[in-house]
Amino acid sequence: MFPPLIQTIRRALSLSLPGSVAQMKMAPSVRNAGKRTFNYPPRKSAVMILLYYKEDVLYSAYFKRPVYDGPHSGQIAFPGGKSEPSDKSLLETALRETEEEFGILHEKIMVLGSLTPLFIPISNLEVTPFVGYMESLPVFKPNVKEVEYIIEIPLLELFK
Repeated sequence: MFPPLIQTIRRALSLSLPGSVAQMKMAPSVRNAGKRTFNYPPRKSAVMILLYYKEDVLYSAYFKRPVYDGPHSGQIAFPGGKSEPSDKSLLETALRETEEEFGILHEKIMVLGSLTPLFIPISNLEVTPFVGYMESLPVFKPNVKEVEYIIEIPLLELFK
C-alpha cells in the first residue's frame, strides 16, 4: 500500500499531463525546443525520478556527472540515459540506468507513471521521465565512472 502522497502522485500521473506547454514555462529563455540542428530524428532516452521517504520527508535524488568531453559534462541529472537495443521499453532503459548509475536494484523501484517526453537540443535526445517510488531508504552504490556524487533533496525544497 502506498502512502497517501504517493497515491496522489500516482493518480495524477494517470491523468492527462500538461506536457510541452508546462515544459516551455520552465525552460531557460535561451532554449528553443523547436530548433533541431541534427539531420536525423532524436535518439530515445529515459530517466528515473526516484522518490522515497527519509525521516518522514519525501525526497528525490540526482547526481553530478563528472567532467568529460561531451555535451552533458558536469551536469546535475536524474539517473538515465540512451535506450539500448536490448531494452524492451523506455521504462526498462530508465530502470537499467538507475541500477547502473545509483546501484539500486530495479526490483526495488515501484513505477508510478511517466511524464511527457522532453527534447534536449544539445544532444538530440528525446527523454521520457519516469517516476518511481521506493518503500525503503535507498542504499546508493554510485558508479564512480558516471557519478561524481549523489544529491538528495526534499521535494518541498523544489517548490521554494
